[in-house]
Amino acid sequence: MSWITINSIKSNHAVSPDEHHLNSLPGTQRWWIPQLRGASSARQLRRARIQPQRRASKLEANGATCEHSFAGGPWARNVVSTQGRLSASTHWGHQNGQGGMADVNLARDQRDGHLVAVKWLARSRRSDAAYRARLLLEAELLAQVRHPNVVKLFDYGATADGVPYIVLEALVGETLHEYIARRGPTSVEDALPLIQQLAWALDAVHRAGLIHGDVKPHNVFLCGPLDHPECVKLIDFGFAQSSKGDCLSDGDTVAGTLEYMAPEQILSDPIDARADIYSFGIVLFRWLTAELPFDTGPMLGLFAHHLASTAPPPSWLIDELHPGLDKLILTAMRKHPDNRYASMTDLLADLDCVISGRDDVRGVPMYYEPDEYCPSSEQGKRAYKILNRGGRSAPPPAAGSERPVSVPAEL
Repeated sequence: MSWITINSIKSNHAVSPDEHHLNSLPGTQRWWIPQLRGASSARQLRRARIQPQRRASKLEANGATCEHSFAGGPWARNVVSTQGRLSASTHWGHQNGQGGMADVNLARDQRDGHLVAVKWLARSRRSDAAYRARLLLEAELLAQVRHPNVVKLFDYGATADGVPYIVLEALVGETLHEYIARRGPTSVEDALPLIQQLAWALDAVHRAGLIHGDVKPHNVFLCGPLDHPECVKLIDFGFAQSSKGDCLSDGDTVAGTLEYMAPEQILSDPIDARADIYSFGIVLFRWLTAELPFDTGPMLGLFAHHLASTAPPPSWLIDELHPGLDKLILTAMRKHPDNRYASMTDLLADLDCVISGRDDVRGVPMYYEPDEYCPSSEQGKRAYKILNRGGRSAPPPAAGSERPVSVPAEL
């Protein structure tokens, strides 16, 4: 079972799969969420009623303050009515949780008082039928994954005036991106348990037949006390797609975050779970070193690094790094998909060796040398030729920035 913890004094809340952690937090009330065994779609999740184990006092949103960064965004008042529809009388507070595609509010379920995050299609996108369909497809794909380390979907649909929304569990803590910006690199000892949870989450996504498509520190949420996170949640399935080919992309662009995109994703070649594994390797490099493996200079230069440049070992920046962890990260970041781990299950086997202190990390043989990416589609080959000619460099980004990128497929 999972628990939501609500601090009745400051109206903060946290999610943890660990009852011991919850019992260690003073001044909290516990809310029980059933596992909903056998639920195969968001519509089945919608019908499940979330029952409080014990009512918390003074949890009204009016005038409440939030001292944490919420995955679900800022505070809102009242919330979701029964039947999965947003109440016409819902009054929302100020909103500053915004992205390019969606806005997010923190809200309260009027049926039982539990807190949720409501993700709306941004106002600038609401008139676009493709974006409306895309947000609902995100929900349908997320409904296929049920794992303690993947953000939980409660409901989705559209308001009376046709605005799509997704209702998710609300999380307290901060993203890995925010954590690194505050604290810099994480020690291997502290990071490994959380890295393992992220690997479990990606493994569950892939076993459900999905590709996340945007694995990066912004989409890794660290739940719990800000300086001592205890639980990881993989969030934001906005670029997810089915491994069977039900892609969210319209075919004209390739969407993702350039610093973490696999070579095949950059070139708009077909992708599979190994693209997420590449991104996972870069996330680990960033987590442990607070640096990116490749210089974030001109955009086309960064493209070229992803296609052909060997990533530096993280051990260059970390003293006495376990050689097996060095090998694991470098294997995940190889250019040719066949030179990477074939699955997160294989990667997890090596990660278990590292965690247990063993030296038998196997990695993957180098099937293709030199380790460069060779495009498989005509579109990818055309893009590859342009990049090899050098193209025109885009202006360099601000120092330390990470760019969500939309690359023309006909590049």
